[in-house]
Amino acid sequence: MAAVLPLRIWLYSVALVAAVVAVFALMLWSSSRRPDNPIALKTQQFFDTTATKGNLRVIGLGSSLLWAASPPTQPAIPGIDWARMIKPGMGMGKLHTSLDVIERNLPDVLVIEENLLLPETNNFSTDEVRQYLANTIMELAYKATGYAWLAYPPAHLPLADQRLAFDCRAPLPDAQQQYMLEHASELQTYFESHVIDLTLSSRLDQLSRRGVHIVLLDIGRSNQTEQMIASDKHRWQQQLHQILPPGPHLSYLSSANLLQQDMYCDGSHMNADGARVFGAWWNAQLQQLRKER
Repeated sequence: MAAVLPLRIWLYSVALVAAVVAVFALMLWSSSRRPDNPIALKTQQFFDTTATKGNLRVIGLGSSLLWAASPPTQPAIPGIDWARMIKPGMGMGKLHTSLDVIERNLPDVLVIEENLLLPETNNFSTDEVRQYLANTIMELAYKATGYAWLAYPPAHLPLADQRLAFDCRAPLPDAQQQYMLEHASELQTYFESHVIDLTLSSRLDQLSRRGVHIVLLDIGRSNQTEQMIASDKHRWQQQLHQILPPGPHLSYLSSANLLQQDMYCDGSHMNADGARVFGAWWNAQLQQLRKER
């Protein structure tokens, strides 16, 4: 008969796990709120760089959709000083610090992906803590084997999604349809809630009154996914238009013409072909904004 561990061993184990999670949660909480937050610094670097004379200064904030659609290897856009800061999932999350910097420096154009005005993704903090844990374990392993120089510095983790290309792994063909159905159902719960981040919308309204042109960007998913969420998404967008009506300093853009299924790796995130098409479309939109200013 297998020996049963004493109850105190189980209690010690649970306490140890809880302590580790609490420590990493505290690391996440403090790192996302300290003045030298890496994303805030990255945003400030954009403004500290001398603007090219005559160029339109544009900065964008978005979710993984913008991450996939605008890889860091995209060529420079003529006449445009462009940078984007992104985070996975819905809601603003760690991009709040970036917006703080933007409010102090005032770009010509601020692009906000509409997903950021949706409710925050619930598993965001869990994913961040998991990332810290995985990185710490790898760092210890590298040090133990004499390869400490290979470790990825924890302070750089919040910038990984700014520097790296989005890794979009398509579901296996047999599972792709089921994945899209489940993801569309998840998206519907967000749009059905009719929740809009009123704090963010108020900040955007104030920025537009200060002369910054605000662009609310809807990055379309594949045609099949968009069809499954169309009615709920449309109602949510109508409500958003009422809260932030279009005007001289606020406009809406949609990449709805880029919905071919083969431009997406999973029905939502663009693959390399989709990113190239989006890049050409985005270039044209920015050039039009430049002409209008």
